[in-house]
This record gives sequence, C-alpha cells and structure tokens, in this order.
Amino acid sequence: MQLAHDAVMNLKHLRHAVGLADFGSFTAAADRLAISQPALSRSIQALEHSLGLTLFIREPGRIVLTEAGQDVISQARMVLRQASNLEQAARQLASGEAGRVRIGLGPMFSRLAEPLLVECWKPGQEVDLQIHILPVERLVSGLLAGEIDFFVADGRAAAGQPAIQIDRIGKARTGYFVRSGHPLAGCADLLVEDLRPFVRATPNLPRTRLDSDDAIRASTDAQTGRLACENLDLLIRFAISSDAVLLAIEGAIAEELQRGQLVALNLPELQDWHAQIGLASLAGRDWSALSIRYTKALRKLLDRSWLQN
Repeated sequence: MQLAHDAVMNLKHLRHAVGLADFGSFTAAADRLAISQPALSRSIQALEHSLGLTLFIREPGRIVLTEAGQDVISQARMVLRQASNLEQAARQLASGEAGRVRIGLGPMFSRLAEPLLVECWKPGQEVDLQIHILPVERLVSGLLAGEIDFFVADGRAAAGQPAIQIDRIGKARTGYFVRSGHPLAGCADLLVEDLRPFVRATPNLPRTRLDSDDAIRASTDAQTGRLACENLDLLIRFAISSDAVLLAIEGAIAEELQRGQLVALNLPELQDWHAQIGLASLAGRDWSALSIRYTKALRKLLDRSWLQN
C-alpha cells in the first residue's frame, strides 16, 4: 500500500507510530517521544482513523504490529527519511550551503577565482559551482542567455543593456608592468610612445573601447606583437621571463609587485587609468542565499587588496 491520506501530511503522527513500533510499549515510546501516554494514544488513534486501518494490537506486556501496520510503518520510515532529507536540503539552500551558482569573471579578474574558492568552498556541501573566465562580451551574452548568474568585470562593458543591472563595487588602478631589470623599469615620466618597441601582454580586451582618453586608447595599440588571452597567470609569467609589457589591474598582481618580480611603469599620461569594477546581474533577479554568499565574498576580496581608496 502507499500512504496517500491525510496522515502523510502529518509527520507527527507517523513519528509517533514509528516510535511505538520501535519500543513496543506506550510507556517507553511516550517517554522517548517526550509526550504523555494519553497524547500518544490519541495520535495513534487519529492515524488509524485516517487510514481506516488497525496498526497495533495489544498483547500481554507489549504492543504488536498488525500485518497492515508492518506495511504502514515500513513506508512511514521512508517518508520520515525523505522529510528529514528535505528539511536538511532546505536548510542548506537557505543558508547558502547548497545549490548552483554560475559566476563570470572578466580576464582582468581571473585571479579572484582561487581566493574565492578558499573563502567559500567547504567540504561536504552540495554546491555546483561554475566559474567562467571569458571576454566581457561573452559574459554579457551569457548573462542575457541565462548561462551565468552574475559576473565581475569593468561595469562599463554592460552599459546600454537595459536588462542588466550593474552594482558598482569601486575603482581599481590599471596600468602597465614589466619585469625587474626591463629596459623601461625605473625610467621617469615615460610616454605611451615608449611602449611601442615592446610586445604587449594583455587580457583579451573589449571590442568596444571603454576609455575615451586618447593616451589610454593609444597605449593598447600594439605594433610589435601582442599576446592576448584569458589566462592572466600565463601573461604574468610571460612578462616576468621576457621584455613584454603587461597590462593588468594593480591589485591582481600584488604578490609579484611585493616580491619585486614586476614593477609599475611610470606613465604620467595614464596616471588616472582605473577599471570601474561592477557586479552585473539580470535586473530584478531573485538572489539565492548561495549567490549572495559568493557575491559577498567577491566584494570582500576586492575590497581587501584591489580597490583604490
């Protein structure tokens, strides 16, 4: 038989019946369930009445399950296990410890992925986490297509998209960097023209230029070769081992700067160059607790070492 009556909705009656079946005595079951014997008796009677079955019979010194009672109790155990699993899953979803979250990161921000995992990932959680490191145009199209939940990039890249909401996080210093010992390292008051003889190592940039400043635009026009990709770590290693000039957000390469592996170029024309960091999502979307937890962690990581005060 299948439990398809009112009793299915009353888990309390099912718990009481399973408790009585386990302990074989109203006294022991009532004590374990922390209710009075009369209350337990009424609960069993209500369940039997709802099902139209006799589940228990009294024998000297014990309570025995009927044949129908054995079937009902077996299914009741499964129902209670399923209910417990559902309650646990709901708690995890509500606390941001379960579910799916699909995060996009622009190439300039790819180094947020690892500390984000350290900050948020916990063993045993039923989380389906996807991190997509893509050019900003693909992040925009992925967001509009429902393929990602939100992304972090220069918020200006999604300007003019009415379906996308941009929450401004802050601005981060952007510039050019070279290895220690590079011909341009330590030079004062460099001009954008001084970059021309050197290969450029850059993340893939938006097809539509985000900055209107002529010097910034000119600086991104490489004439002697360019290595462009989404893998910022590869670009960093390339710059450290060659005379390439690296385009990056200062906060993304903080460790290499502290160790002296990379140094910032002194380019007065570009001293006000900043990325306008934004968190992009579909306007009016409902945020899951899991998504909220990851966005808070991203904001914390950016605020810790990326944002300019």
